[in-house]
Amino acid sequence: MEGLKIKFKKQWAIPAISLLLFLFPFSLARAATLFISPGSGTYNNGSNFSVSIRINSAGVSINAAVGILKFNPAELAVTSLTRTGSIFSLWVQEPDFSNALGTINFGGIVFNPGYTGTSGNILTINFKAKAVATTQVSFSSGAVLANDGQGTNVLSSLAGGAYVLRAISVLPKVTPVSPQASSQATPKIVTTPAPVSAEQLIITSSTHPDQLKWYSNNNPIFKWDLPVDTGEVILVLSRRNNSPPIISYDPPISEKVLDDVGEGEFYFNARAKTPAGLGPVTSFKFNVDTQKPADFKITRLDVADLTNPQPRLAFDTSDGTSGIDRYEMKIGESDWLKIEPGLAGLYKMPLQLPGVRKIIIRAFDKAGNYSESDYQMEIQSIEPVILNQIEKPQVKIGETITINGKAKPNQKVRVAIRVNPEYILETHADANGYWQVEFKPERGGRHEVTAQAVDDRSAISIDSNRVSFRVKSGSFTELIFDFLTKIFGGFINFIKNEWLLVSSILIIALIFVATKKEILATGHEVKSYLIKKYRKKKKLNKKSKTDWIHKKEMIEILLSILVFVIIMLFSNWLLGLWYSYSTDKQIIQLKTVFSEELKYISDQREEIVSSGVLNDALKAGDTLELLSIVQAEAKERELSFIAVTDKDGFVLVRSHLPDQRGDNVFQTTIQGRRVAKGETVTEIVRGVKNPLAAISNSLILEDDKVIGAIVLGNLFNNSYAVRFQDKYLKNGSHVIFYTPEEGLISTSLKDKDTIFILNSFFSVGSDLIAKQVPKFAKELKISEEYYIVSNIVFPGIEGSPGGTIILFPTSHNFYSIVLAGFMALAFLAIFIYLSFFLSVFHHRHRIPTILIITLTLFSVMYFISYNKLDRISIKLERAPYSIYNSTIKFEPEADIINQFVEKNIAIKVLTGGEIINVVSAVIKYDPSVFEIVDILTANSLCDPGLFLEKDIDNAAGTVTIVCGVPNPGFSEPSGTVAELVVQPLTVGGASLKFAEGTQVLANDGLGTDVLRAASDAFYSITRQGLTNASINEIIPIFSPSHPNSNRWYHKKDIQLAWPLLEGGVYHYALNQTPDFIPGKAVSTSDNFLNISIDEDSIYYFRLQAEDTDGRLGPVSQFKIMIDSTPPAPPVIKASSLSVKIGETVRFKFSVGFEEIVQPVVYFKIDDGIFFPVALELLVPFFESGKHKITARVFDLAGNFSDSSLEIQVTGGGGLKDKALDIFGNFWNFYK
Repeated sequence: MEGLKIKFKKQWAIPAISLLLFLFPFSLARAATLFISPGSGTYNNGSNFSVSIRINSAGVSINAAVGILKFNPAELAVTSLTRTGSIFSLWVQEPDFSNALGTINFGGIVFNPGYTGTSGNILTINFKAKAVATTQVSFSSGAVLANDGQGTNVLSSLAGGAYVLRAISVLPKVTPVSPQASSQATPKIVTTPAPVSAEQLIITSSTHPDQLKWYSNNNPIFKWDLPVDTGEVILVLSRRNNSPPIISYDPPISEKVLDDVGEGEFYFNARAKTPAGLGPVTSFKFNVDTQKPADFKITRLDVADLTNPQPRLAFDTSDGTSGIDRYEMKIGESDWLKIEPGLAGLYKMPLQLPGVRKIIIRAFDKAGNYSESDYQMEIQSIEPVILNQIEKPQVKIGETITINGKAKPNQKVRVAIRVNPEYILETHADANGYWQVEFKPERGGRHEVTAQAVDDRSAISIDSNRVSFRVKSGSFTELIFDFLTKIFGGFINFIKNEWLLVSSILIIALIFVATKKEILATGHEVKSYLIKKYRKKKKLNKKSKTDWIHKKEMIEILLSILVFVIIMLFSNWLLGLWYSYSTDKQIIQLKTVFSEELKYISDQREEIVSSGVLNDALKAGDTLELLSIVQAEAKERELSFIAVTDKDGFVLVRSHLPDQRGDNVFQTTIQGRRVAKGETVTEIVRGVKNPLAAISNSLILEDDKVIGAIVLGNLFNNSYAVRFQDKYLKNGSHVIFYTPEEGLISTSLKDKDTIFILNSFFSVGSDLIAKQVPKFAKELKISEEYYIVSNIVFPGIEGSPGGTIILFPTSHNFYSIVLAGFMALAFLAIFIYLSFFLSVFHHRHRIPTILIITLTLFSVMYFISYNKLDRISIKLERAPYSIYNSTIKFEPEADIINQFVEKNIAIKVLTGGEIINVVSAVIKYDPSVFEIVDILTANSLCDPGLFLEKDIDNAAGTVTIVCGVPNPGFSEPSGTVAELVVQPLTVGGASLKFAEGTQVLANDGLGTDVLRAASDAFYSITRQGLTNASINEIIPIFSPSHPNSNRWYHKKDIQLAWPLLEGGVYHYALNQTPDFIPGKAVSTSDNFLNISIDEDSIYYFRLQAEDTDGRLGPVSQFKIMIDSTPPAPPVIKASSLSVKIGETVRFKFSVGFEEIVQPVVYFKIDDGIFFPVALELLVPFFESGKHKITARVFDLAGNFSDSSLEIQVTGGGGLKDKALDIFGNFWNFYK
């Protein structure tokens, strides 16, 4: 289906849309569409097929629709009309049809509040094909009424369908005729027609595939398949449709190349002749235009006013054959701008600045030919502003300075003050033309000022004359006063924040004053004891020199050494002990909880299988009955989903996703492979639509025969996270589920701002989840609350599918008091031991001395431990620089698809902590392998009325989707842009790839493209079952370890699987040569293979089956890309390695070849978290000292390398700045 189409130049239009959505939370004009789905298809003559009448309300609530459809009764016949599943609850015109007249009528009503959606089903039409033809079903009239109380008709378009009805034939087993062979056939003129008895030819063209489009190629190629027993083919090239062919080819040809065809519309007419007679004439229309449009000139219309910032241009031309399709304009060095033909006569240019620039305009005809013209255009400046000299050219920081001048009366004036950073001020001149602005400088140095005039048309003048002024820091007295004021303010804040430490110091001081004599006496006793012990050990007499002991105050030595040794030896150990005490017991319990969850779903699966409730519907192939059963069972057993497959592993129904079926779970997953062999698997795995799930699956048997398989379980989404928190976690604790690929996928946290910021920390390069980084932060600070972080990594058959992070609330005050108390008591115990048991002190009654030492140690330890905990915590806050963390992908990104079943493939955006408002997805595919039937947007993150482009081009193999989200944008961790309804056309490998023009724009008012990576997808299309493979069909190959042939992997152990050919042997080869015939040197009878390779490269696995009769099947191929070598470290260039506080450093990163390396760098400062950033980055520094900058680059296989450098941050150059810098360094050392 083609939705709303808006043609525009994406380079500038998409960011402009992003800006509009940021500024105005509005929706575009909405218009409803009645359409037929599918809009095209190929069916055999005599067969039955169904189409649906559907409605896209485009965001408007509608309550009624009527319509009349017409069809050719000689080619189609309606067998029945089905109203099941209709959005209408009342029919004002009962659906009916007439096969005599070729009409279908309907009219229905939806009760309040009406219907809003993109694909509402109205009616299903069941047709029978009656003839070999290309037939159409179209609307002759229709109406859609809004639910607005006025019956407003909001219908904007009616979209019918076109279908190819072909003859049923068995093609002869002969080699197709090549163009060279066809030239050897001798044509002859046929003058006497024979009776029409043979089948109709189906003509295709690789050079002119679309019969409605124009092409500049005048050498068309046509091909067709020959019916059985064809003895002659008769052709003619004509200007008329269905002209009788007269040029005969005997023997018959199946391809024709025409050389140097003329201009215009042509019909290639052909028919076949068999012993039964002549077949009907097939006409293939093609359009040729090789001539460019007529030359033209560009004329500027407003030459009387060269200051106009939006000049009007006249240009027009014609094309006598195909007509003008569009114009494209280039202004100076800007990008090309697309212009619709209707605007050519009088075109208003975008806003221009003064200056001279070259205008180039190209006129394109519908075949892509173009003619070009250019024009030298000048935009003159309006009268500039006069800027007066500043009366006081030298001022102090914070002192008001007046800037004034002269302009036209009432004119807008824009003043630029050039300093770091630059300031822009705006004002208006008064009735006499005088204007002025006031400015308070915030930093010292030279400031330069210019001004511009801006008129009502937004025309801007050139810069005015330049003036300057200097800002000084103030007198020495003022500097000292400011310094003392800041020091005193800092001291007051210190007292407020560290009241417990301050109180302890005051108590210690008072006790010290009261017990000064006792302390000195105690010190003397300690000193005497040590001297005595020293002399005894060294056997010295009293006259020996002991000056070194007399020069030290022993109590200071003992206290300082004891305190710091204990801190160094025991603080980290006690911190680990504290974490273990706080979390270990709960973690052990939670690991048991996940085992219990898995046991529960295993028991539910066993109950369902043993009850046999699925067997009858499964054997009958009744998918509707199966869907009803699994949905009821899932609800009753409180499970997220239940899925049932046939005996070959193809999914028949999913309880939670009724439209997702046809994929093969036996071959696409390792657990499915084990189930196919008869095992029962219960574990946590990657889900199909949700990245993480707890599942249990097994075969379904009846009389010891496999009739299907069942998969059931719970998805780890936000609902499950909240239930998990309520059931298993203590008050205040939270759970986060993540995967290495997607990052955060669900959480029990409810605050949207917290989730948004947390999501930016869970990127692929983050230390929190990076596969190559074994540890992460022990604590997170979220909204002034501290949490101990514990990670539970889920085990998996082939690597971990993900894990959960548990956040346990913790109190720094409590821990610091416990640690300080432990240290103080330990010291007190030593003191008492020395005093009472070793008789060190002769005065054992000195309790105040013990109290002083104990309180001192307690206070110091409390202060140090509290600040240490605060420093090792990672605070969740937005990075002070722009990050580029959004990704776009297909879901699933790899799968096995049944050729005869439509497949829904989602386009999914992972925001990565970004707020976005526009997504542009340009997708390429092979139209001979895939047909995109529809684009579904019911579950889209975008507003239904803001789909600016939704276009399917099955001829070119392109899908374009552009959609928007009104302000405040979309900030959830992930969301679906749209779903592609894919109909496979043939067997083999198929890719969906994101092309140039794919963007994800931030809701920042600038339209910043924050897309970090776009992941392509690969699918294997098959008609094969897992247990009944055919030797005549291509055998699909799937790799559970390396499923996506479009993606690089770092694992060197490859797992490969394919359908089983009973009694067959498989010959295979794995090398770096595509299209290699494997031969019989290496063979296996199994349909699963493990291979390890030694070198990084692109490998091709080739497989050929041989059955028990010795027949060889076609060769299958699967591409595997392996890179286990880390990329070259990124090169970091900084604008300066030494800056002052508040200044900004510009970083530039070089990351090697973007073809093999992600074009972003992961950046962190000091011990922070890695964030993905662009290759150029501006970072402000607000803390003095040395800061380590680390840059990490990933290649496309997930390997990474790091580089680092140091930035020295100091204060300003004045006396005050230096003094504050010294104080700042002291404060950093203290922290």
